[in-house]
Amino acid sequence: MKKYYLRIVFLFVLFAIPFCAKAECTYNEKVRLQELAQNVNFSYRHTETEYSVIFQVIISNLTNEIYMIDRTNNKVYSSNNEDIIIDGYSPGQTLKFDFYAKRTDCTKANIFTNYLTLPSYNRHYKNELCKGIEEYKLCQKWLKNDMTYQEFYNGVMEYKNKPTEEKKEEPSIIEEYKWEKVIDFWGKYYVYILLTIIIAGGLAMYFYDKKTDL
Repeated sequence: MKKYYLRIVFLFVLFAIPFCAKAECTYNEKVRLQELAQNVNFSYRHTETEYSVIFQVIISNLTNEIYMIDRTNNKVYSSNNEDIIIDGYSPGQTLKFDFYAKRTDCTKANIFTNYLTLPSYNRHYKNELCKGIEEYKLCQKWLKNDMTYQEFYNGVMEYKNKPTEEKKEEPSIIEEYKWEKVIDFWGKYYVYILLTIIIAGGLAMYFYDKKTDL
């Protein structure tokens, strides 16, 4: 009888071990799930109406191990590496997407958050006043512009009445955007850039001194 109970206990332990191992969530597993969320790609396209645009957001590379919540409307999305297309977003809108692991034994908190800012739309860019001065910033299609028509009219007429030399000196919206990207990149990575310059300079001085000593 004793041997019979021992066999039952042995079989129970034998079958229970794989389930316990499967339920275990290590630090590496959490990192792997976070990397899956970070690898989800976002892109967008737009449909132009008479006075505005409507955006579609395309989500790709969302695996079946994680799911996503669109915090604009708190809708839940999941996929098995198939593209998800979501309609109805407005220009200038900043979207927030929270990602969660489907393995609740691993973590119930969100493992990653991604933001997507859609470009702002200039409803005046197709106006007749912009003909011949399409390069002027108030005539750019993608521009954060809450101006009334009168304010737009005054700005365009002021630009048209400027001498040609002053028009050339005025930076375009594209040039301003490029500088914004440079400043943003510097703000994020200036510590690493400075460290690289200091280390490179130190190594150069070290090898120069060593060479002169010879």
